[in-house]
Amino acid sequence: MFGGKNPAYDYFPCQHQLFYRGKGSGQIWYEPVFKAITLDGREVWRRRVYRVRRGKVPGTFHFSVLDNGVTSNEFWRVLDCDDELEFCLFYYSGAASTAGLSYSGAVLGTSDGRMPGPQHTERLNAALRRAGIQPWELSYVDNSDCGGAPLDITGPVARAPAGGRGGGAAGAAPAPMPAPA
Repeated sequence: MFGGKNPAYDYFPCQHQLFYRGKGSGQIWYEPVFKAITLDGREVWRRRVYRVRRGKVPGTFHFSVLDNGVTSNEFWRVLDCDDELEFCLFYYSGAASTAGLSYSGAVLGTSDGRMPGPQHTERLNAALRRAGIQPWELSYVDNSDCGGAPLDITGPVARAPAGGRGGGAAGAAPAPMPAPA
């Protein structure tokens, strides 16, 4: 991911947005993998597993996740997506109603975590403005030290690896970062 609008949601370093099909007809899962900085300064990998349902309007989706005991429901829509998938720009809004929290934002996903080429700037800016977002509102994701990201699928369709782990649930246990050499 290159950037996003909501610093509380999109600011984490080294974000990887994994989407995959489930076992059922039309079933989709979303598994973001990202680094979090702990209070004592350590970097740890975190992930969540979202269930995704297609909306009635093409390009719209309903996401739900159980995160630390709180269920969040989100509505996502595709603002723009390059035909060659160099980038996809999404808008989302959501709520964790039991926590009394609502939020919204945008996510600019790219295949390599870099800003799409300058030929896409006006197109992206126009898509953001149509959603009521100014381009300068985006936070940029720090993708400078992302080696070792645990990009295996752990959600409901994953097969258990040797040792019996796998098939995780929402908010699955994080994979610790290796100690610096």
